[in-house]
Formats: sequence, C-alpha cells, structure tokens
Amino acid sequence: MIKTVDTPSLNWAIEEYENAIKALETADHGLSAQHILKVLTARDAVQAAINQKKQPNSDALIKRIKQLDTRLENKADSINRAMKIAARLEEKADSINRAIKLADWQTILNSPKKDWWWLLDPITANWLWRFLSLVFVTISLSLIIDISAKFFQGGPDTTGVFAVIVPSVLTLLAGGGALTKPGQEGMEYILTSLKFDRNSWDKLICLFSAIVLAIVVFIWFSLPSVANSYVHWGDQAYCQAEINQDERTGNNNCLPKIDKAESRYQRAIILNSGNAKAHYKLGKIYQETEDFEQAISHYKIAAKGGIDKAYYDLANLYFDRHDYPQSDRWLRKVVKPLESNKQGYEITKQHLNLLQKLARTYLEQKEYPQAIYWLTLGRDATKDNEIRYNVLKLLGWVYVKQQRYDAISILQDAIKIDREKASAYCLLAQAWEQQGNSKEAKTNWEQCLAYSNQSDPDEDKWNVLANQYLKHRGEQG
Repeated sequence: MIKTVDTPSLNWAIEEYENAIKALETADHGLSAQHILKVLTARDAVQAAINQKKQPNSDALIKRIKQLDTRLENKADSINRAMKIAARLEEKADSINRAIKLADWQTILNSPKKDWWWLLDPITANWLWRFLSLVFVTISLSLIIDISAKFFQGGPDTTGVFAVIVPSVLTLLAGGGALTKPGQEGMEYILTSLKFDRNSWDKLICLFSAIVLAIVVFIWFSLPSVANSYVHWGDQAYCQAEINQDERTGNNNCLPKIDKAESRYQRAIILNSGNAKAHYKLGKIYQETEDFEQAISHYKIAAKGGIDKAYYDLANLYFDRHDYPQSDRWLRKVVKPLESNKQGYEITKQHLNLLQKLARTYLEQKEYPQAIYWLTLGRDATKDNEIRYNVLKLLGWVYVKQQRYDAISILQDAIKIDREKASAYCLLAQAWEQQGNSKEAKTNWEQCLAYSNQSDPDEDKWNVLANQYLKHRGEQG
C-alpha cells in the first residue's frame, strides 16, 4: 500500500477539475465553449500536478481522478455538439470559416503533447477515411515502384522521368496528408485556405488519395500504349517509320541510328514484354548486326505474338546458317498446303523464293520427297508466271532425277509459260532420253542450245550435255 501523503497542489487541481465537470454536466444543452475550455485546462492542471512527482500520490486520489475522467468521457458527445454549434455561430458572424477543434486550443495553450481529453473531437478520430487513404496510398506506391523499375531499367529518359515523377509527387502529397504530422499540417493549411468544412477534411484527403491512385492505375495500364510509342520512336531512329524502302535509300536523307533504335525497342519490351512488334524489330537489328542467337530468340517471341513475317525470317535465317531442318520447320508454320485452307491463298514472293531455295537444297541432297512437297505446294499457290516457271522447272528436275514419266508433262507446262528459256528444254530433253525417245530428245537439246545462257551455271552445264548429245547423234547419223 502506498503511503497517503497530503498533496495540496494535486488536491486543489482535482477540486477545480471536479467543479468544472459539475458545471459542464449542469449546463447540458446550454454548454458553451467557456465550459469546455475550463474543464480541459483543469484536467491539464491535474496532469501537471501528477507529473511533478515530488510526492507519491495516494490510491484514493488516483481513483478519484479516474472517476472524474469517466464523467468527462461520458460528456464527449455533448462537447462535440457544442463545438459544432459554436462553429456555425462564428460562421454566421462572419468570423473564421472553420470549425473549432479542441486540438487548436491545445496548440494555443502550448501543451507539450496531445492528451486524450483534447482528442474528444471525432474529426481527429475518423479512422475509416484514414484507413482507406492508407490503402490507396499503399497501392499507389506499389504501382509506382513497378513503373519506376520499368522506366529506369537501362537508364532513365525524359518520358520515363515525367511518367514517374508526377504520380510519385502526388502520392507523396496524399501519403503525407494521410499519414505524417507535417503532411497533415500542410494539408490542413491548404484545406483551411480553401475554406473547406473541417468535418470533411479526412474525406477530402481520402478522395485525393483515391484520385492519385486512379492516375497511377491509369499510367500503369497505359504502359502497353507507351511501349507502342517507343516502337514508333525506334522506327524513326531506324529510318523505318511509315516510309518505304525507296525513300529509306536516300531520298529522305535518313541515317539509321541502330543503337538508339535498339534501346527504344528494348524499352518497349521492358514496359510490355509481350510487344511482338518490338521483338520483331529487335530481331531485324540483331540479324543485321550478325548477332544471330539474339535475332532467333526475338523472332521466336514475335512469331508467338502473331507476327507472321517472323516465321519467314526465322526460316530464312536458319537457311542462311545451313540448318535446313529448322528452316523447313519454321517455313511450314506459315506456308501450308492449299487444301488446309479452304479459301485458298497465294504464297508471298518472299516465301516462294525461300521455298525454291529450300527445294533446290533438298534436290542437291537427293532428299526428293521433301523437295516435291515444297514444289507442289508452290506450284498450286502462285499465279506469278516467272515464279511458276521456276517451280515447275525444279519439280520437273526432281522427277528427272527419279526417272519419272511425270517429268515430261511438268516440263511441258513450264515451256508453255515461257518458250524462250532454256532450262525446261534442257531438262525435258533428258526426260525424253530416259524414255528412249531420241527424236524428242534431239529437238529439245537443240532448243536448249538455242536459248541457253552460259552465265547460268545450270544452263552452262546442260549446254555441254546438249553439245555432246548432238555431236554423238551427228556421228551416228
């Protein structure tokens, strides 16, 4: 048991505190700001006497203070009602356009800390709005961290700095107003200057936090669109922005800046890893700079993203590296048999050129079924006479190698397309020789010689065969 000691200063303070509470309770609906201020300052005096710690306080005094505190807490609603009425009266009197707040009085009285009896005002305890503000600010900060990481990876640029700084500043303002004392004081000054109702401050801060979150979310969801802009800027640096090949070759005086284009395409991919165009453009750059592994990697991602041209580039790149099975594999993904597409289509010239090169390779490697597959597909899918002639010539050549009778009709179809090219005549002569028809063989060898172009390696070789055949026939005749 603590020894009971007479403490006149504390006893006096308690008496004043009790008298003030009695006056507060008696006034009830007639409660004035003076009543409230008197009871709160009396409670300050009690606390000051307790804090002196010069003498121990008796259990009885502590118990009495607790009882008085309970009575004061029970009058919290009445106090707040009175404060609001006083605020409205001051507004009508054209005084200051703000509600009186208990904490304001405490600041004037220079109290060292905010004790609970100064926090009876519900404005300072509106935790629902503050909790929502905290949630909004937390989400905003998380998204800003993600956005910042994307824009600052590989070094910041003007667009990235602007996209990060604006929402960051807004979020810090919202977070400071909701969470920190300096921020709250700053926000209080702004809201007071704008003459907003004090009771709505927490709601306004929450609304501001929600608006900031909406801005940050909008920026976050706009990253794919920003990525497309970087692709466009990359095209400009690479001299490929909405201009054709002829203009790029000198008419527009555009000098490709490969490093800048590469960095912009990479930024687009950082902002949106699924940007197929950026991957495709990077593949083109890496192929041009002979970084083939990187080119293949980006072409594959572009192909998966729906860029059909990437299939051709992959097939062509593998062909140039003499990886014919891979070239065949990727070309099959974009060039399919006509019957698999009921509407039918024409293979592009690019695809047909690669198709012919691949078929020619299979012909030289004596992999005739693969050559026939591609040549049959090419024959059925093009109406271009020059390409069709070359495809039929190659297909007839494969059949000649296999000593098939079909070679004759295929090569005759090629001759119908162009009667002044030697290749089909040369091959048809060989086909007739295989069938034992010397007359037709002789006629076609003569045509082979008549139209042959010795700058063409194949025709030059067949020219030799034609001369040998005709010379032999002449000696026999």
